[in-house]
Amino acid sequence: MVILAQGSSGQRTQSPSQEQNATVMLDQEQRDPTPPAQRMLDIIAEIAADRRCALFRRFEIMRHWHDNGGVPFDQMISSFDGNWLHQNDWSYNCIAEALGDGIADAVVAGGFGSGAA
Repeated sequence: MVILAQGSSGQRTQSPSQEQNATVMLDQEQRDPTPPAQRMLDIIAEIAADRRCALFRRFEIMRHWHDNGGVPFDQMISSFDGNWLHQNDWSYNCIAEALGDGIADAVVAGGFGSGAA
């Protein structure tokens, strides 16, 4: 499995080649105090749909924490560099658990491991 993510810095992981026969999942950018980059979320969703690959909705999970759970940004995002662009240990742990649970559920349901890219 290859998980591709576009970070706040604009950098992304390298795309797998077709020869790798990897299952690909796209990861939304994180939620932070800056205005939502809806266009970027739309682009990521379009690519996932076009390529028929899984989409992990990290932004939506973090939006739910903030909007519905009352979790403040300083509990999710670190300001160690003054930019508020990086998740902290708490939110990375929660996202990792959600991602792991989602992958496990998809494997059990037969939705992963097909090599579709």
